Amino acid sequence: MALGKVAFVSSFLKKEQLNQFEQKPDLNIYVCTNCWLAQVIDVPDPTELFLNNYPYFTSFISTMVTHFNKLAKEITGRFSLNKSHLVVDIGSNDGVFLNGFKKLGVPVLGIEPAPNIASVAVANNIDTLNIFFTQETTKKIRKERGRAKIILSTNTFAHIDNLDDFCLGLENLLDDDGVFIFENPYLVDTLLNNEFDTMYYDHVSYYAISPLTVLFKRFNMEIFDVQRTPVHGGSILVFVKKVGSKIPSTKAPKELINLEQKLELNTLKPYYEFAKIVEVFKGKFTSLLRGLKNKDKRIAGYGASARGNVLLSYCQIGVETLDYMVDKSTFKQGLYTPATHIPIFAPGKVLEDMPDYLLIVAWNFADEIIKQQWEYRKRGGKFIIPIPELKII
Repeated sequence: MALGKVAFVSSFLKKEQLNQFEQKPDLNIYVCTNCWLAQVIDVPDPTELFLNNYPYFTSFISTMVTHFNKLAKEITGRFSLNKSHLVVDIGSNDGVFLNGFKKLGVPVLGIEPAPNIASVAVANNIDTLNIFFTQETTKKIRKERGRAKIILSTNTFAHIDNLDDFCLGLENLLDDDGVFIFENPYLVDTLLNNEFDTMYYDHVSYYAISPLTVLFKRFNMEIFDVQRTPVHGGSILVFVKKVGSKIPSTKAPKELINLEQKLELNTLKPYYEFAKIVEVFKGKFTSLLRGLKNKDKRIAGYGASARGNVLLSYCQIGVETLDYMVDKSTFKQGLYTPATHIPIFAPGKVLEDMPDYLLIVAWNFADEIIKQQWEYRKRGGKFIIPIPELKII
């Protein structure tokens, strides 16, 4: 599937950078007809994506803070974690998830390659290493900290291009009876709900259980449980153990594999259909916005997110349509969206300005945003939600 030329979606711009050259590679999504993994093949250098003031901070998103605190309690209880165990989080961001374990008395270690985010985690007293997770770096961690009982990767496992090296790192650092737990958008939800905007350079792979089973088998590991979660429009929380571990397996992995087979994800049919649906959506979405602008309606956007930048780029929506964007993250305020160059302000501007419509670009947090903007709605403001179903509230 071709999504056109898309700038690096997390590379927000300062005003003085607006006239400078921006990389806008072709964003194409491929499917392997051997294991049926959907993926980006033309992967940029990860140092370009994550080491230059990466803008995503978990602590600004209330939905995710609540989700991770709940999950930390559940994992601690399920696997009887205590002060003798180590929990490692790969792509630990500003430490929100690990803080939940720390409060429960479990030792933690964050692995965060983005220096600006790692420094915030350290300032929040979360033990964090500013490195990439590789087979080589795990050797040093294991020597200094011992093996991990739990290794986490939430919305970061999909970022990994060299899966062989990553899995060898897991094999090296994970205790023989340890558990690798990761959460990522589920390909089934992505396809069924038109969530094409989750596909971008940072997200190299789009996972279903069938190809994951093939992957882990190669490294003497196996999926023993899967839970579907509502975050980010529909995700899977996957539990992986080493072969030989005494941890019992559930029926969930097999049930989801059966679902994927029923949906024919091991054929090209659903992927071709998805590409057509995305193209039809683009026409309807741009037509709606054009119609509102022709009626002299003013539209602003909420949520200067990476996936939002895919939506704006693919649908070619810029300052001619959106007057501005707002975002809770103070790290994005005062900057401009990549490629489309829409200025970003604090959410308070919505009530000051009262646009006719607020396009919830970060639709995966629509409930949180609408609740936060209740006064705007009370005054007559309307919300446009693009995905999974284009509608006005």
